[in-house]
Amino acid sequence: MTIDLGKVAITAGGNWKNNVTYEALTLVVFAALDGGDGCGYISLKNNLGVTPGTDETTWKKAAEAGQSIYTLCVAHGTFVGTEEEFVAAYNDAVTAATNAASAANSAATYAQNTADTAAAEAAATAARAAQAAEATAAAAASQAQQTANEAAAEAREVSDAMVVRMETFDENEEARQSHEEDRQEAETARETAEEARASAETARETASAEATAAATAAAAVAEEKAGDANDAAAAASAAAAEAEAATEQLEQLTTGLIGLKVEDGELILVQNAQTGVAQTGSIDDDGMVTIEFTV
Repeated sequence: MTIDLGKVAITAGGNWKNNVTYEALTLVVFAALDGGDGCGYISLKNNLGVTPGTDETTWKKAAEAGQSIYTLCVAHGTFVGTEEEFVAAYNDAVTAATNAASAANSAATYAQNTADTAAAEAAATAARAAQAAEATAAAAASQAQQTANEAAAEAREVSDAMVVRMETFDENEEARQSHEEDRQEAETARETAEEARASAETARETASAEATAAATAAAAVAEEKAGDANDAAAAASAAAAEAEAATEQLEQLTTGLIGLKVEDGELILVQNAQTGVAQTGSIDDDGMVTIEFTV
C-alpha cells in the first residue's frame, strides 16, 4: 500500500507561459518579455493560463524583480543566516519531506500487512465460525427434520383418525338415510293401504247396494220366470197329454208295420206278414208325406 502525499517541495518552473499547466508549489518568473513584471511567483494550486499577479488564490508573489528566494526570506524575516545555510536548510527541508513521505509509505505498508494479516486471521476465524455455524445449522436442521417427521407422523395419525371418524359418520349417515327412506316407504305403504281400505269399504258399500238391488231385480225376474215356467209346465203337460194320445193313435195305426219303401214316386208301407196289407202314401213337392191307412 502506498500513500501519495502529493507535492511537498518547491520546484523551478522557469519563465511563466500561458500555454503551460503548472502544478502547485512551482516557482516561475513572470518575465518582461512575456509582458510580466519580472517578479517571482509560487503557484498555490494546479492551473493553466492564469496570469501571475491577477489571482492571489492561484499565484503567490515570492520575490521582487532581481531578488532570490534567499533575499526574499531574509527581507521578510523568515530566515536568518547565510545563503549557504539557507540552501542547506532548504535541502534539509526537502530531505525531511522526502523522509516523511518514505516513513508514511512504510507505515502504510506496515498497516497494509497488518490489515492483510488481520484479514487472514479474520477469514480463518470466519471460516471456523462458518464451519461451527454450519455444524450447528446441520444439527438444527436434523432436529427440525426429526421434529417435522414426528409432527407429520402425528398429523397422519390424526388424519387417519379423522378418516375413520368420517367413514363412521358416512356409514351412520347412510344408515340414517336408509332408515329414513324405509320409514318414508312404510309411511307411503301405510297411506296406500289406508286408501285401499277406504276404496274397499266404498266398493263394499257400493257392491252391497248393487247386490241388494240386483238380488231384488233377480228375485222379481225369478218370480216372473217361475210364473212363465208354471205356464210352460202346464203347456208341457197338455202337450204331453196330446203326445200321449197321438202316440196311442200312432201305435194303433202302425200295428204290424214292418217297413216302408218308395216305388214309382209312391211311398208304400208294408204291414207285417199277419195282415199282409200294404198301405199307400204320396210325397208332395214340399216333401210332405201323405199316408192313407185302411183301418
